[in-house]
Amino acid sequence: MTKKNMIIHDEILIFHTLRHRDDQLIVEGLARNHGRISFVVRISHAPRAKIRHTIFQPMAVLEVEWEEKPRAKLMKPLSARVSQPWRSLHTSPIKATLTLFLAEFLMQVCRHEQSGELFFDYLLHSLTWLDTAEEGYANFHLLFLMRLAQFLGISPNTADTSLPFFDLMAAEFASRAPAHVYYIYGDEARAFEQLLRMNFSTMHLFRLTRVQRNRILELILTYYRLHIPSLPELKSWEVLREFFT
Repeated sequence: MTKKNMIIHDEILIFHTLRHRDDQLIVEGLARNHGRISFVVRISHAPRAKIRHTIFQPMAVLEVEWEEKPRAKLMKPLSARVSQPWRSLHTSPIKATLTLFLAEFLMQVCRHEQSGELFFDYLLHSLTWLDTAEEGYANFHLLFLMRLAQFLGISPNTADTSLPFFDLMAAEFASRAPAHVYYIYGDEARAFEQLLRMNFSTMHLFRLTRVQRNRILELILTYYRLHIPSLPELKSWEVLREFFT
């Protein structure tokens, strides 16, 4: 007797879509309860198409139903609908650029083990805050990445943030410069210390020039690459830098 596959229903945060052939999309995302997942979605322009392929876009939050197939690398959605309608993430030029950058970043760093409601809720809460913010969100991506580190198990040690140096490799503040070149001090170390103490509602108090903001982002990405060596260069970073230069 053949065992039937289970029907799964879960909330998905979309990271990336790629056109495959003329009639398909390959979709990468994160499921709230099932970790990383990939779908193959049929492209259809029929008015009554059961699944609208246009809803699969970076940082869309969807409710998707699919049939579990343990050996399959690509799932086929049985149904899909928008779970969290965004008001401005995809229409505001700056927010759209931030969204694409964060989607590319998350696609590279999130693995199957990053499943679970706490992690998913952090992503959803952060995006909801950005979507509804009318001002004061220029530092959003910096704080988002700093807080994301704790979910990935690479959060900086905040035992003594008063020390003058921050060792990017050891992920801790230090009283003297380490023997390698991956450390910061002075204003840059203080910027890290301030980001570790801030939240989305207070980050607008952290005033940065565009040059400083880009520099801090560069340092955060360096920090991530030291602790996640597989992290590649991000294509969307250059686009993001153009908005903040």
